[in-house]
Amino acid sequence: MIRTPEGLEQVDGCIQSHFRPPVVLVVAYDAAQSWKREKDGADFGMVDAAIAATQMMLQAADLGLGTTYVALFDPEKLRETFPAMAGLEIVGVLTLGYPAEGARPSRLHEDRKPMEELVQYL
Repeated sequence: MIRTPEGLEQVDGCIQSHFRPPVVLVVAYDAAQSWKREKDGADFGMVDAAIAATQMMLQAADLGLGTTYVALFDPEKLRETFPAMAGLEIVGVLTLGYPAEGARPSRLHEDRKPMEELVQYL
């Protein structure tokens, strides 16, 4: 969790989407500790971190807060800027705060593919 003025300024230099939130959550996992599927060794750290991020966003919405999942970030720069993140796989950055009056999602958030393109019934 990043919430100091200097920390927020530093994190802003590591991401390409600039919302100027009062709090930023960096979602990451330790690949040395994450669960690996026995059959093929697939690392589920990314999946678990994404599930945790989703739950954080849902909880924020329940509290009347707004969040945005930012994927446009420089993971190496984040690790260099914040030494506590060294050795972690950074999955995403969540901005957190009260939405500005009249704020609306990008029109791209409303673009949807038809269900037939996404689901295959077997």
